[in-house]
Amino acid sequence: MLGHFPSPLIKSKNETELQIELTTGSVYQIIGTDNIDRIVGTNPVGVIYSEYSLQNDAADLMLRPILVENGGWAIYNFTPRGKNHAYRLYEMAKNNPKWYCSLLTIDHTVDENGQPVVTHAQVRDEYTELIARGWAASDAETYLQQEYFCSFESVRQGGYYTDQLRAAHAQGRITDVPWRSNEPVYTFWDLGMGDSTAIWFGQKHGLRMLFIDYYENSGEAIGHYAKVLQAKPYTYARHYWPHDGRNRDFGGTGEARRDTGERLGIRPIDIVTRSNDVDDGIQAVRSLFPQCWFDATKCQRGLECLGAYHKEYDEIRKEYKQKPYHDWSSHAADAFRTMAKSRWEIPPQPSMPRPVAPSFMSA
Repeated sequence: MLGHFPSPLIKSKNETELQIELTTGSVYQIIGTDNIDRIVGTNPVGVIYSEYSLQNDAADLMLRPILVENGGWAIYNFTPRGKNHAYRLYEMAKNNPKWYCSLLTIDHTVDENGQPVVTHAQVRDEYTELIARGWAASDAETYLQQEYFCSFESVRQGGYYTDQLRAAHAQGRITDVPWRSNEPVYTFWDLGMGDSTAIWFGQKHGLRMLFIDYYENSGEAIGHYAKVLQAKPYTYARHYWPHDGRNRDFGGTGEARRDTGERLGIRPIDIVTRSNDVDDGIQAVRSLFPQCWFDATKCQRGLECLGAYHKEYDEIRKEYKQKPYHDWSSHAADAFRTMAKSRWEIPPQPSMPRPVAPSFMSA
């Protein structure tokens, strides 16, 4: 990075804060969006989102008003990672004359001599190597289309719910799922102290689990979420919280979170004991997915998180670890695990009537 800043322009460097102060008075700093509360109170004139498709788009929403006030600018560069928030940004920008938008594949990317930086022959070699490493042909093709030809049709590599979401899309279970006003609503939570709190809103209808809404925010006390629930027209049956609902409340009063929540009107709250074995919870989610229907609009953010939830990648071994990578997508996924482990009065499978034993007694 430093090679892009002429030495005479650099006044000071702070390696700990990843910050450079220039002689012009400007400051350049690298900040991660994994903890978006760090950017609260900043006052940027320009922002560069590197690999925006992998970042928490809530950071963009927090910084946008500041940039508008400052007459500032933003640059979003990324490789596609499916049809998520970056895809929606691209679709908006490519048809908006106020935006500059470009999509550059290996066919458009050349060196100073006009020669391709990556050739089609090299891509074919990559395909052969992926197949030799055990990849399915369709997965290898999809991955290469993403990385070298900027295709938005791929899914997150190492994703936990890739197949389940594909099936939900194919079967039309991600659609318009209206709120059934004559039936109660259940909520399923992941609680955050320093990061996000996520809430899924679900209803039961026969053997189907209908997810009609999703909400997420960060840096807010429990009272905020109580007001969010009260502002919605739903009639609630139960609220399912993870095990840390027994911990102290968000305000540090010493009161248990569940007690605080119920005092503020979130009642009744059931504490769900999620197994320490995360894989067990993930398998529970997978097993229930065929029964799940999602409102495509109100659950869009939650669905994007489920699609992005993935295994941690070991850069040294060049393989995925058997544990999730904690990022912006984790909170919605953890809240959905709360649902899967709650056993929220799921209707039993229909049973056959008992056969009546013949009577051998004489009249």
